Amino acid sequence: MTQKLFLSDEEIGEILGIEDVKSSLAALERAGFPARDPLVGNRRYWPACKRYFDAAYGITKSSASQPQSDGAERWDD
Repeated sequence: MTQKLFLSDEEIGEILGIEDVKSSLAALERAGFPARDPLVGNRRYWPACKRYFDAAYGITKSSASQPQSDGAERWDD
């Protein structure tokens, strides 16, 4: 199965579990959410949308792949 890269607002709303997708995404777009691209049927690039939420909720590639440290670990050469 091929994953789509560009999704309609309705598809994004379904993934996010948002019923009033039109007003929700309009508000998110004003806050920096990726805009619709007219070159691909006014769809949004899903990886950028996911990155938006990952950043908004403090999940980044580096923080997700590294355990949280309290500074007590000792590193040996």
